[in-house]
Amino acid sequence: MIELPKEVVAAFDDPDTIKVLTTTDEVGNPHTVFKYSMVVREDGQLAFLELLERSRTYKNMLRNHWFKKKVAVSIFNPKTGLAYQIKGYPTRCIIEGDEWVKFRADLWEQMPDIEPAALWHIGPEEVLDESVAGRFEEEKRRILQLEFWNIHQRRSKYIKG
Repeated sequence: MIELPKEVVAAFDDPDTIKVLTTTDEVGNPHTVFKYSMVVREDGQLAFLELLERSRTYKNMLRNHWFKKKVAVSIFNPKTGLAYQIKGYPTRCIIEGDEWVKFRADLWEQMPDIEPAALWHIGPEEVLDESVAGRFEEEKRRILQLEFWNIHQRRSKYIKG
Protein backbone atom coordinates (compact mmCIF):
# COMPACT_ATOMS: atom_id res chain seq x y z
CA MET A 1 0.00 0.00 0.00
CA ILE A 2 1.22 3.51 -0.81
CA GLU A 3 0.67 6.82 0.95
CA LEU A 4 -1.72 9.20 -0.77
CA PRO A 5 -0.53 12.76 -1.50
CA LYS A 6 -1.82 15.37 0.98
CA GLU A 7 -3.86 17.18 -1.68
CA VAL A 8 -5.67 13.92 -2.52
CA VAL A 9 -6.49 13.28 1.15
CA ALA A 10 -7.78 16.86 1.49
CA ALA A 11 -9.88 16.46 -1.67
CA PHE A 12 -11.77 13.54 -0.12
CA ASP A 13 -12.89 15.87 2.70
CA ASP A 14 -14.11 18.56 0.28
CA PRO A 15 -17.88 18.22 -0.34
CA ASP A 16 -17.39 19.55 -3.90
CA THR A 17 -15.20 16.57 -4.82
CA ILE A 18 -16.94 13.94 -6.95
CA LYS A 19 -15.89 10.37 -6.04
CA VAL A 20 -16.34 7.53 -8.51
CA LEU A 21 -15.63 3.81 -8.03
CA THR A 22 -15.00 1.40 -10.90
CA THR A 23 -15.07 -2.36 -10.34
CA THR A 24 -15.05 -5.24 -12.82
CA ASP A 25 -17.31 -8.24 -13.20
CA GLU A 26 -16.30 -11.89 -13.75
CA VAL A 27 -15.31 -11.30 -17.39
CA GLY A 28 -13.62 -7.93 -16.81
CA ASN A 29 -16.45 -5.59 -17.81
CA PRO A 30 -16.19 -2.30 -15.89
CA HIS A 31 -18.99 -1.06 -13.63
CA THR A 32 -18.81 2.56 -12.43
CA VAL A 33 -20.77 4.23 -9.63
CA PHE A 34 -20.64 7.45 -7.58
CA LYS A 35 -19.65 6.93 -3.92
CA TYR A 36 -20.28 10.06 -1.88
CA SER A 37 -19.55 8.20 1.38
CA MET A 38 -15.93 7.51 0.37
CA VAL A 39 -13.28 8.83 2.76
CA VAL A 40 -9.60 8.34 3.50
CA ARG A 41 -9.08 6.48 6.78
CA GLU A 42 -6.31 7.37 9.24
CA ASP A 43 -4.29 4.38 8.01
CA GLY A 44 -4.43 5.72 4.42
CA GLN A 45 -6.95 3.23 3.08
CA LEU A 46 -10.12 4.36 1.35
CA ALA A 47 -13.46 3.40 2.88
CA PHE A 48 -17.05 3.60 1.62
CA LEU A 49 -20.47 2.20 2.41
CA GLU A 50 -22.13 -0.10 -0.09
CA LEU A 51 -25.86 0.37 0.30
CA LEU A 52 -27.27 -2.68 -1.46
CA GLU A 53 -26.23 -6.26 -0.80
CA ARG A 54 -27.33 -7.53 -4.20
CA SER A 55 -25.88 -4.66 -6.22
CA ARG A 56 -23.36 -5.16 -9.01
CA THR A 57 -20.86 -3.12 -7.02
CA TYR A 58 -21.21 -5.39 -3.97
CA LYS A 59 -20.80 -8.55 -6.05
CA ASN A 60 -17.85 -7.08 -7.95
CA MET A 61 -16.14 -5.90 -4.76
CA LEU A 62 -16.44 -9.41 -3.29
CA ARG A 63 -15.06 -10.99 -6.46
CA ASN A 64 -12.27 -8.41 -6.75
CA HIS A 65 -11.38 -9.07 -3.09
CA TRP A 66 -11.40 -12.87 -3.43
CA PHE A 67 -9.38 -12.94 -6.65
CA LYS A 68 -7.05 -10.00 -5.88
CA LYS A 69 -8.29 -7.80 -8.73
CA LYS A 70 -7.76 -4.05 -8.67
CA VAL A 71 -10.50 -1.45 -8.49
CA ALA A 72 -10.18 2.22 -9.43
CA VAL A 73 -11.37 5.34 -7.66
CA SER A 74 -11.50 8.60 -9.58
CA ILE A 75 -11.96 11.94 -7.88
CA PHE A 76 -12.66 15.30 -9.50
CA ASN A 77 -13.24 18.72 -8.03
CA PRO A 78 -14.87 21.01 -10.61
CA LYS A 79 -13.97 24.16 -8.63
CA THR A 80 -10.23 23.46 -8.36
CA GLY A 81 -9.68 21.21 -11.41
CA LEU A 82 -8.05 18.59 -9.17
CA ALA A 83 -8.44 15.14 -10.70
CA TYR A 84 -6.81 11.88 -9.60
CA GLN A 85 -7.23 8.19 -10.18
CA ILE A 86 -6.33 5.79 -7.39
CA LYS A 87 -5.94 2.09 -8.14
CA GLY A 88 -5.91 -0.48 -5.38
CA TYR A 89 -7.25 -3.71 -3.96
CA PRO A 90 -10.31 -4.27 -1.78
CA THR A 91 -8.81 -5.26 1.59
CA ARG A 92 -11.75 -5.64 3.99
CA CYS A 93 -15.51 -6.00 4.08
CA ILE A 94 -16.95 -4.90 7.43
CA ILE A 95 -20.48 -5.53 8.70
CA GLU A 96 -20.03 -4.90 12.44
CA GLY A 97 -17.86 -3.05 14.95
CA ASP A 98 -17.15 0.56 15.86
CA GLU A 99 -16.21 1.78 12.39
CA TRP A 100 -19.34 0.15 10.91
CA VAL A 101 -21.54 1.80 13.56
CA LYS A 102 -20.01 5.24 12.88
CA PHE A 103 -20.40 5.04 9.09
CA ARG A 104 -23.94 3.71 9.42
CA ALA A 105 -24.89 6.51 11.84
CA ASP A 106 -23.50 9.12 9.43
CA LEU A 107 -25.53 7.56 6.61
CA TRP A 108 -28.71 7.49 8.70
CA GLU A 109 -28.47 11.26 9.20
CA GLN A 110 -28.92 11.65 5.44
CA MET A 111 -30.89 8.51 4.55
CA PRO A 112 -32.71 7.20 7.65
CA ASP A 113 -34.55 4.40 5.82
CA ILE A 114 -31.45 2.73 4.32
CA GLU A 115 -29.78 -0.28 5.93
CA PRO A 116 -26.32 -0.47 4.30
CA ALA A 117 -24.86 -3.80 3.22
CA ALA A 118 -21.17 -3.37 4.08
CA LEU A 119 -18.29 -1.02 4.71
CA TRP A 120 -15.45 -1.63 2.27
CA HIS A 121 -11.75 -0.74 2.56
CA ILE A 122 -9.49 -0.26 -0.46
CA GLY A 123 -5.69 -0.25 -0.15
CA PRO A 124 -4.17 2.28 -2.60
CA GLU A 125 -1.41 0.89 -4.82
CA GLU A 126 -1.09 3.58 -7.50
CA VAL A 127 -2.02 7.27 -7.77
CA LEU A 128 -2.26 9.10 -11.09
CA ASP A 129 -2.68 12.86 -11.52
CA GLU A 130 -5.42 13.13 -14.14
CA SER A 131 -5.77 16.94 -14.11
CA VAL A 132 -5.14 18.75 -17.38
CA ALA A 133 -2.01 20.41 -15.94
CA GLY A 134 -0.76 17.11 -14.53
CA ARG A 135 -1.30 15.23 -17.79
CA PHE A 136 0.42 18.01 -19.76
CA GLU A 137 3.47 17.87 -17.46
CA GLU A 138 3.61 14.10 -17.88
CA GLU A 139 3.43 14.45 -21.68
CA LYS A 140 6.22 17.05 -21.60
CA ARG A 141 8.43 14.55 -19.78
CA ARG A 142 7.44 11.75 -22.13
CA ILE A 143 7.76 13.65 -25.41
CA LEU A 144 11.01 15.54 -25.38
CA GLN A 145 9.95 18.47 -27.56
CA LEU A 146 6.20 18.56 -26.88
CA GLU A 147 5.99 22.35 -26.54
CA PHE A 148 7.93 22.84 -29.79
CA TRP A 149 5.60 20.47 -31.69
CA ASN A 150 2.45 22.04 -30.20
CA ILE A 151 3.57 25.52 -31.26
CA HIS A 152 4.62 24.22 -34.69
CA GLN A 153 1.24 22.55 -35.25
CA ARG A 154 -0.67 25.70 -34.26
CA ARG A 155 1.42 27.82 -36.64
CA SER A 156 1.04 25.36 -39.52
CA LYS A 157 -2.78 25.64 -39.29
CA TYR A 158 -2.56 29.36 -39.94
CA ILE A 159 0.03 29.05 -42.68
CA LYS A 160 -2.00 26.47 -44.66
CA GLY A 161 -5.34 28.06 -44.21
